[in-house]
Amino acid sequence: MPDFLFIDTAAQTAAIAIATEENILAEELLSNQKEQTAAINIMIENVLKKADKPLNDIDCFCLCAGPGSYTGLRVGMSIAKGMAFALQKPLICFNRLQLIALSYKNAISTTADVAVILLARKGEYFRALYTPDGMEKEPAGHILEEELQQKISPEQTIITDYPELPVNNEKIILPAAFSPDLKAWSALAQQLFREKQFADLAYVEPFYLKAAFTTTPKPKI
Repeated sequence: MPDFLFIDTAAQTAAIAIATEENILAEELLSNQKEQTAAINIMIENVLKKADKPLNDIDCFCLCAGPGSYTGLRVGMSIAKGMAFALQKPLICFNRLQLIALSYKNAISTTADVAVILLARKGEYFRALYTPDGMEKEPAGHILEEELQQKISPEQTIITDYPELPVNNEKIILPAAFSPDLKAWSALAQQLFREKQFADLAYVEPFYLKAAFTTTPKPKI
């Protein structure tokens, strides 16, 4: 029975966990995004101790690869790639929008599709479309606010982190401290592990979905 190490540093709440096909063995959450870089390796050590597993026993590393915080994504990717490369173990990357859809599949009461729409920055969004059980229908992408109405049909349920999203559909609002449901994530990880859908460690990058937003420094006077 393979052991999986889960890493999520894509958003405000960081999550590290170890799970098998049947059980969540250990989990740690950190809600302070500013502390993630300093704490992530300690969190990994802690879950290994709680699960009574040496790092060498991990069979696969599972990373929430974005979209999300640029700094968080880079930190998570570098740690996951480093461990996978050093131990010669596979890495599976997951899209955060699908993990959200899977986390809420039991809360969806209709048979209509589910759109996950996250705020990228004002007037811009990350969006993907899923079946009610969390399977992808349209891949994640970056869209502008003026494109929203073209992408949404009235019967769709919206899962979003932005309560002011300018649509009239039924909305499920993500809590600020949201973390993916580990049982749902683990089930998908088991499936992709059996299918050997592993990332290429030499070329894999976070799912940024958009270019970084930068500003020009003001000239010194």
